[in-house]
Parts: sequence; structure tokens; C-alpha cells
Amino acid sequence: CYTLASLDVSNFDTSNVEYMDELFRECRTLTSLDLSNWTINKWLSVSHLFYNCYSLTSIDLSNWTISDNTSLSYMFDNCNSLTTVKVINCDSATQQKILNQLKADLRSYTWTLSNGIITRS
Repeated sequence: CYTLASLDVSNFDTSNVEYMDELFRECRTLTSLDLSNWTINKWLSVSHLFYNCYSLTSIDLSNWTISDNTSLSYMFDNCNSLTTVKVINCDSATQQKILNQLKADLRSYTWTLSNGIITRS
């Protein structure tokens, strides 16, 4: 998906999915994704989910609930254009997990969570 400019996956039924590893890997020209309608309660791993999505500037992960045993390793690795991640209506543990992963994967930036939105500064 190197040259994929846009993608509407907002209505995908993900309720029975367990592994989403590398789903958007190398989607280098995507600029935003809305995954807020996805049901993720069975997910065990989202490792490298957005790996090398160089042009991605915003992601909407609102309404997600990430379980304690879900692996987020390298979820945002090399997403150097990313500036905004929406986590509105996520529980505080999920918000913190996503914030921590952003800090781990994109550690040269400062990330701040406020009112359900994580922003880069």
C-alpha cells in the first residue's frame, strides 16, 4: 500500500479479530485514519500496526479499550509526521497505554494528553 492516498475502514467489523499486526505497514502516503468504530476487545496484538506510515498526521482511536495483555510494541514506529491521536471516550488505562507507546516509538518528540487528544509538541 505504498501509494495508497486514502482509505475508509471506519465500518470494518473487527469484533472477532485477535491479531492486527502490521495491518497498515508501509502505507507511506496515508495522512489520516479513523478507527474509532472498531471493536477491539479481543485483540491480543497490534504490533507494528502503523509501521513506516511516514505521512500519517492524525489517527482517531476513540472508543478503544485495550486490555492488559494486548501488545502495542512498535505500533507507531517511524510515523514521524504524526501529530495527533484522538483517544476520546477511551478509559484512562487505554489512553495511558497509547501515550506510553507514542513516547516509546517516537521518543524524539514530546507527547501530551489533554481532553482525550494526544498531541505532539
